[in-house]
Amino acid sequence: MRFREFAAFGAAAVAVFFACARPYPPPGGEADRLPPRVVSITPAPLSVGVARDERVIIRFDERISERGIRDAVVVSPLTSELRVERGRSELRIWLRGGWEPDRIYHVVVQPVVQDLFGNLMTDPLEVVFSTGPEIPQTAVAGLVTDRLTGKPAAGAWIAAVREPDSVAYGTLSDEEGLFALRHLPPGVYRLRAFMDQNRDRQANFREAQDSAAIELADGDTAVLTLTLLVPDTTPANVIRAEAPDSLHVRVHLDDHIDPAAPGVTAGVTVALRLLPDSTPWPIERVMLPHEFDEHQRRLRATADSAYADSLARSGVGQAAQDSAVRDVLTRAATPRPGPTWSGAPSDSAAAPLPTRELVVIPARPLRASARYRIELSGIVNINGVRGGGGAAEFTAPAPPAPDTARAGTPPPDTIPPDSADAGAQRDTIPPDPAFPPRR
Repeated sequence: MRFREFAAFGAAAVAVFFACARPYPPPGGEADRLPPRVVSITPAPLSVGVARDERVIIRFDERISERGIRDAVVVSPLTSELRVERGRSELRIWLRGGWEPDRIYHVVVQPVVQDLFGNLMTDPLEVVFSTGPEIPQTAVAGLVTDRLTGKPAAGAWIAAVREPDSVAYGTLSDEEGLFALRHLPPGVYRLRAFMDQNRDRQANFREAQDSAAIELADGDTAVLTLTLLVPDTTPANVIRAEAPDSLHVRVHLDDHIDPAAPGVTAGVTVALRLLPDSTPWPIERVMLPHEFDEHQRRLRATADSAYADSLARSGVGQAAQDSAVRDVLTRAATPRPGPTWSGAPSDSAAAPLPTRELVVIPARPLRASARYRIELSGIVNINGVRGGGGAAEFTAPAPPAPDTARAGTPPPDTIPPDSADAGAQRDTIPPDPAFPPRR
């Protein structure tokens, strides 16, 4: 066969092959969307008498990825260096110095373990075992929140240190700020929750934190709430002041104050002076922002009620009077929502969040466009540091401009003459003979 004929035959064969081909789905089944599932744990949870050199082995139903394994395991008490080794479908966990005798150990695998397709474990896995004593039925659980925002503090480290031997147990709060430590040996514990930013498991001065003391006996369950706040040793100082209107002044601070602290405004001293000659201006009271908002709502309700009474005593038509009274009474009985801000919890009206403002109410309205100086002292910040205060100057608002758009218009209660009727012809339609005009 000549080369030309062989090439033609080969081309024809290729064309026939592709013409007869049919599309088929790629080999394999559906994509794996399930996370790794634990099939066995050694030693069994709540085992007693675990050997010093025994390894904790957690086996899964599929291969697991290397990603995140080093940070996935938390052991407490951490009595020596933690070692974690990944097999094809298992984790092997042990301490370099071995499990110490007469200890109760907690091994927690965080939900960062994933398979080769990136499917993550959905919940943490906890293994509790003992190298000697019986495992008690105790628990410490609670909620960790941010003191300034009121939101749950996810990822906070909670350390429970037993006294006097300083054996420490620890765990992390979940996405909702919840945590639990189970099967702790009975005793007195010092709990500390903090945002472990440098991941050294130690509460540093710049990390938001809170602490509490509890005592556990066998069978006890302690439930508590921890609110995180960065420690501070400096007082709250005045940074500026402003007068939104002539009836109140808002003073802004460089630190938060606690509205839940008893007498937080009772010890605050305020002096208001009219410049330039520093004439004293009388002060009626000092309030927190949420107190001022409630005060304003009550004033509006009182004004609406008084207006309803005046309508009831006026000489307007009965139907209009009833309608106006019903409208005003409805508005007076309906609570007006206070100011909202991003991140405020739904129950912030019942439990106001920390604030960096104080509201000062003068005993008489401020003079329009006048310059004032306000001085405060005796402010206690949210950490209990006393000696806060300072001074700031501000300008009272100018009087409202007259409404020139309505100048020359008749009063609202007068009816202007109908200029369209001026010069109009009289009705020229002849009378109907069936209805003669009356004489």
